[in-house]
Amino acid sequence: MTFQPIENYGIIGNLCTVALVGIDSSIDFFCFPEFDSPTVFAALLDPTRGGSFSIRPEMGGVRSKQMYDADSNVLITRFLSDSATAEVIDFAPGPRTASSPRRTKLEEAINKAVKQASPGTRHP
Repeated sequence: MTFQPIENYGIIGNLCTVALVGIDSSIDFFCFPEFDSPTVFAALLDPTRGGSFSIRPEMGGVRSKQMYDADSNVLITRFLSDSATAEVIDFAPGPRTASSPRRTKLEEAINKAVKQASPGTRHP
């Protein structure tokens, strides 16, 4: 794994913690439950041992882009190919919310997404 340029990351947070989400939908930095807690994912700091979490559509010839939903901290990573589109929607629910922080939306010819989770060595 190699480092992505910092401009390839979107940020999501909830006033208690923050995550950096790559243009490939990989969460490469996440500390939990507070900003000053050890990291759960830290591939941004150490691509070999830092760990990450990603959800990606299984499709060839993909290009991706990121954008925020209007007037919100909801990050949309969109995957585009000639025959299909897919989205991974990320947000950080409030500290006392039981909502899932990731949503996937597969459209048209896609019927499979690849999930990969590899928690890393905790960085204080």
